[in-house]
Amino acid sequence: MSEHLDSTSEATRANRDAVATRRMALVRTASSGAASNAGNSAAELLLSDFHDALLAYTRLSAYASEGSRYPVFVRAECTPNGSLRILERPGCESEDCDIASCDTVVLAHEVASPADCAPLADVLHALASSNAINPTARFYAIICDSCSSEDTAAVREAVRACQQVDACWSGAVVVTDAQLIPRLMRAPRLGMWRRSVARVIDRLVAAVRMGCALDKLDELLGVDLERANTSNILVASPHPLWCAIASRMRQ
Repeated sequence: MSEHLDSTSEATRANRDAVATRRMALVRTASSGAASNAGNSAAELLLSDFHDALLAYTRLSAYASEGSRYPVFVRAECTPNGSLRILERPGCESEDCDIASCDTVVLAHEVASPADCAPLADVLHALASSNAINPTARFYAIICDSCSSEDTAAVREAVRACQQVDACWSGAVVVTDAQLIPRLMRAPRLGMWRRSVARVIDRLVAAVRMGCALDKLDELLGVDLERANTSNILVASPHPLWCAIASRMRQ
């Protein structure tokens, strides 16, 4: 009996160690003209919000006796011309700690015009050409659209690109009115103005932590089929009143 318990404990510790060593790549796509304001861009701010929320939920759900188990992050920037630059990889000293070693990749992309839909697909092709795609990795996207419509042309391009490079597409979050995001991020995260955006980021966090596609999340959470979300695309916008006020305010 004691031998069985010892083997069970060892298996449990091994599973926790496997979770602890998960590697996630947070990749911001950028045009050559966006580099100077990259740190304050909607894509970077929402990617950082995803990162912070993931760490917070990991800490809250950690076993008390084991402490918090955080994934290792690799932050990078990729331009449509194929230039891939590792920005930082905190807590990872290994030389093989790169995008190709990550089991999850979250792309953050900003769409200012219809012409910006293709670069997200170009980035996926650039990652494939540089052998930076782990065949078992799941790919998610945070797309910041400056328009107020819910057109998902950038998502369609990304899905097609994933099929072409044999990558596992697992869904996207689309946030409209992206030009208002820098000001919106100063508001409380779950306050009235920002709540809808925070909620879709939280759903993305849940899908990443559970290792599933966005359209399978509610099924795994046991949500009633009539209320379950079956779309691989989640769309959110800042509160309409906030949009009306912020669009008339000076940045």
